[in-house]
Parts: sequence; C-alpha cells; structure tokens
Amino acid sequence: MNGVTVGDNGKVFVTANGGALWTAETVNTTRDLLSAKYFPDGIGVAGEWGVVLFKPSGSTWEMPDMRINSDITGIDGDSFNDIHVCGGGGFIRNNINGNTEFLNFEKNPMLADLTDMVRFSGLGFAVSSKNNAVIRTTNGGTSWELPSGNCIL
Repeated sequence: MNGVTVGDNGKVFVTANGGALWTAETVNTTRDLLSAKYFPDGIGVAGEWGVVLFKPSGSTWEMPDMRINSDITGIDGDSFNDIHVCGGGGFIRNNINGNTEFLNFEKNPMLADLTDMVRFSGLGFAVSSKNNAVIRTTNGGTSWELPSGNCIL
C-alpha cells in the first residue's frame, strides 16, 4: 500500500493507500530525480548530478555528499540499511554497515554505465543502455558477474 514516485525539479510524492492519494514531500534539491524505492523502514531517492536523498521512517530527509557529479539512475535494496545505487560511469555503491555516504563500492565487471538495477534477498541484476548485457549478483553485491551468453557491443 506504500509507495514513492519522483520527477523533475526535485518532486517527490508518497502514498500510504495504494495510490488513491499522493502527498508531496519537501526535499532539499531542485535536481531531476530519476529513481525511488520505498522500504518498510524508510525511503531512498536518486537523481541527476549524484543526488541521493533518504528518509528513515518517522524522520526527515537527509542528503549525503556522494562526491560525484554523474547521474544516479538506479536505486534498490533489501532494506533502508541495505540500499544500493548505480549510474553513469558504471559505479555500484551501497550504504551497508551504516555507511551513510555510500562509500562501499561494488565491482562492475561490465565496465559500462548502468541505467537501473533490481534486487531481492541477495539476488540482483543491473543493466546498461550502452550494450546488450546484464550483470548479476547472487551474494548481495559482494561480487558481480557477467553471465555467459551476454554480448557486449
């Protein structure tokens, strides 16, 4: 029943009733937001120029200094304390073990920009718009592999 959606100029909307009513959230950015994830214990949002916003349940929005200026196009994870982000330049980063600045890096074997990712219980996939390949993790991002049969063009 809970959800979040994002858009241009820092727009964030949340619902607690399956989308019957959406409420605007006030966040500290006017950057275009590109991806969002609603976790049982908080919300994560990502966007252009390295913007990541997160809000623990019952708290206020926080914006870590990601120390990058490339777009963050994908955000996913298993919980608010296990958020993974990906984007331009091919990076994959996470906030595991309380690293609120997302300085934990995961190795991308494709070495290409990533446009989105999806994860569930340690299994995850990430894709690029620059080739016909999908990378996969089966251990929560500790390692990623480029499965056989992929064709990087």
